[in-house]
Amino acid sequence: MAMHCVFAVVLWGGLAFGCLSASAAGSDVGSALIPLLVGADGAIQEYRDAISRIEGTESLDGIRRLQVLHESIWGEDPLMLWSETNKWRLARPLSDQIIAKLRSFDPELKEIYRQEYGSRARSVLERAISETDPTALLRVATLYPLTEVREVALVAAGDLFLEQDQPELALQTWQDALVGFEDELDRDLYRALLMRRQIALKRLGKSQDLLALKKEATKLLQDEELDFENLLDDPSVIPGKIDDVLVQPLRVDEGVIAWKTHDYSRHVAFSTSRGRGYYSDGTGAILAPCFSEDWIGIATSRKLLRYDLRTGKLISDVSLRPGAPYFEEQDIATRLWSVNDEDVLLCSYVARASRREDYLGFDIQVSLPWRGMKCWDLAGAGRLLWDTGSRDIGDEMLRTTSFTSAPVVEGDRVWALGWRKSGYIDVTLWCLDAHTGKKVWSRPIVGNQVDLTMFGEPAREPILGSILVDDGIVYCCSNLGAVAALRAWDGQVQWIMEYDRDSQRSYRGRYRPQRRSSIWSPNPIVIEDGMLFVTPLDCNQLYAIEASSGIVRSQVNGKGLGPYMLGTTDGKLVLFGDLLTSMVASDIGHRELWKQALTRSPGLGRPALVEDGVVYVSAGESALIHQRLDPISTPRTIAVLSE
Repeated sequence: MAMHCVFAVVLWGGLAFGCLSASAAGSDVGSALIPLLVGADGAIQEYRDAISRIEGTESLDGIRRLQVLHESIWGEDPLMLWSETNKWRLARPLSDQIIAKLRSFDPELKEIYRQEYGSRARSVLERAISETDPTALLRVATLYPLTEVREVALVAAGDLFLEQDQPELALQTWQDALVGFEDELDRDLYRALLMRRQIALKRLGKSQDLLALKKEATKLLQDEELDFENLLDDPSVIPGKIDDVLVQPLRVDEGVIAWKTHDYSRHVAFSTSRGRGYYSDGTGAILAPCFSEDWIGIATSRKLLRYDLRTGKLISDVSLRPGAPYFEEQDIATRLWSVNDEDVLLCSYVARASRREDYLGFDIQVSLPWRGMKCWDLAGAGRLLWDTGSRDIGDEMLRTTSFTSAPVVEGDRVWALGWRKSGYIDVTLWCLDAHTGKKVWSRPIVGNQVDLTMFGEPAREPILGSILVDDGIVYCCSNLGAVAALRAWDGQVQWIMEYDRDSQRSYRGRYRPQRRSSIWSPNPIVIEDGMLFVTPLDCNQLYAIEASSGIVRSQVNGKGLGPYMLGTTDGKLVLFGDLLTSMVASDIGHRELWKQALTRSPGLGRPALVEDGVVYVSAGESALIHQRLDPISTPRTIAVLSE
């Protein structure tokens, strides 16, 4: 029986712009990470000195030097080059390299380490337990990885995370405890953590993972009785959200337009006169709305608007009070974003902007905006909670950071990618308290350059990439030469991968246009089966990156495939443009397995990936089209937008 869906269609008006001449900044792989790697030179030299002593005749002295270095760099995250090719290079924390070296010790050296630091590790553990701080316990487990306190500290840290209602962190910590440094599984530890892991999965609502754990435990503990069924029915266990994989999406068979509006467009300040950006021609939308169960939120240049999702009626009209009302958007890659959680609603606004200056028609500097974030309380009276661009902000670095890409809000945390100008464009990942806006932590990701005017000033606004939070790890794409993974709760760097940016030609002529373009639209990061898929705006490649290590497993030139990467379905990565392309997510480079079909004059609005295909707006037909992933199926009109 066919199921009918009602679509509320909001069409973003086309915005055209042009590009003028400028001096382009060419950057090859190897330069973006230099500011971060240079700062670690001293620590890396100490590491190499300690290793040379261990491998020589001074093993004990080398172990002591290595441990002193390990403890001294805790929390600083100095990076060390891990591996590289002529197309990408990978940096990881030096502390990870130290732990890997300790793990590789032969049994004799491991025993020397335990005798030297066992007593000290137990003393530090006792102090950390008395503080009831999971961070201190994780520090103990990291600093003394070959001692018996590692497992004790990780189990205790997981218990504290669960008590603090952070089951995701608890689950990850217990999993780290099970992945020890020995080849054989510790069955006693596995048994002790089994019930804890069940409770955490139940609280997270991960039913599929709970069933997988049951199968795993049944296989490993064949002679023991397992009590999974009672846990599933236990009302004392807090239920979480249902797995997405268990929710059967509605099929798209027939669409009915509930409402449509272009009222918001009069609040968008856009100029086509001197636009410089990733696109050299064409039109597109610069708005990125957010949705709740009842409304859609749209942040424009001057106002935050909310419309009833069922009727289209304007229910909220809030002035953003921009700090530079004269500023006009010039780059359609910009996203005037809004994001929301159950309790808060955030949006971007122009806190301040420089004015354009020129000499005889040559740009000295362009009008460059700094975008702040504002946050409103949805659970209460809807009051403004905080504003990163406010002069009352005590953190000068936060106040002068521009946030151009949409953040991620989960619980009481906000993760946002921002940039500051200091010769280079310095990109930093911030973690803020969702209710106060205060910094929890911040970490530098990359320092690089955008296109420059002939006077050495940025010729366009840096448009940063997207953020993804998954299993306690924050992944981010800078669009300035680097992709990074950091631990969500404390910002500890897991890895930073630098890719080869596309070099640009330099144009000095006053009226000669610079034809600079990106084949990609600003796409979200996609993760599937431990693989990260990223499409940086400053690169023509689609990267498949191993999420746990940062190693590039495969890359594909995206020419003809983009501009949209829509996500994954049924183990396939779906891309959309003039062609609808699906590729096996586990091996995107396996071109003979690609399935491709022509699309019907798609507009520049972002398509939607649904259960059995893709829904998109056809610009030529002014219609909503549904197209299956099967290349032999014919695209079908499900709604006419002109009605």
